[in-house]
Amino acid sequence: MWQQLGCVSWLHNVGVQNSLLLVFVRNVPQISGNSISDSLDQFFKTSHPDTYLCHQ
Repeated sequence: MWQQLGCVSWLHNVGVQNSLLLVFVRNVPQISGNSISDSLDQFFKTSHPDTYLCHQ
């Protein structure tokens, strides 16, 4: 995964807009009682608080 993150950093450095980036994830644990969307949001806010913006 670090190799992919380096590639994303490079894309950002050369001026690619964030809105053009798409990241697929799998195996994000679902929090009991929460929707998959809320679980995904919570997972990334906890794991990557300085870089996570949002998901759709």
